[in-house]
Amino acid sequence: MNEQLKILLTLQDLEIHIHKTQEKLQVLAQQFNRLDEEVVSLNEILEKTKAALTETRKEYRAMESDVQAVQAHLQKSEVSLRSVKTNREYQSMLKEIDDQKNKIWSMEDVMLEYLENIETKEAELKVKAEECHSFELRAEKEKKRIALEREDVEKQLERMLESRQEISGRIPADLVHEYLLIKGRVGDVAVAAAKDAVCHGCHMNIPPQMYNELQQRDEIVHCPHCQRMIFWAKIEEISVEEELSMPDE
Repeated sequence: MNEQLKILLTLQDLEIHIHKTQEKLQVLAQQFNRLDEEVVSLNEILEKTKAALTETRKEYRAMESDVQAVQAHLQKSEVSLRSVKTNREYQSMLKEIDDQKNKIWSMEDVMLEYLENIETKEAELKVKAEECHSFELRAEKEKKRIALEREDVEKQLERMLESRQEISGRIPADLVHEYLLIKGRVGDVAVAAAKDAVCHGCHMNIPPQMYNELQQRDEIVHCPHCQRMIFWAKIEEISVEEELSMPDE
């Protein structure tokens, strides 16, 4: 194989790993941010539960004040009942007292419902607070693990970028330029193997004469279909491109 193509293959393989490493960093960043978002979401739910409980307690206290006001009015009515002089006034006062008692009983029933609601919300708040605290502890632990992994991956990426610069310096500038142009047009694989008269970049048949020359000459040849740089891969060889084209198991 042409020596410069070998170097280009090494560069291509390295750039593919760089791309995968950059994608991994993005995934780690997304995982890190997602944990923060989930913590924020759980805290928002917790705050809403607290607010609902506070509002229910406020409504209960307001109802309690209303009951006290009606009870005070009832006491005055019962005192006034002793001083009425006519039967008509007496009956009217009795009805007013009964209405006030019924109103108090009705309000007390509502207050019981409020108390049950408060008790339910307090239990719900306790559960959500425990869930939130537990998740925050797990999230903090996971974020530390992600941060350590990200730091390690960043170091790997830094070393690969340095290697890319060194390898690129071993290839003529015009060939690097051509390689980048092809890569920009066809994607990661700009240098592809040719096996059994088939370009493994575009999977199209190569003319027999070109394939024969490819096996015999040590020159850079381009696929007539996709314009990738191609090289002859012997039967026992497995090229980088083939590995990349295989579906993940």
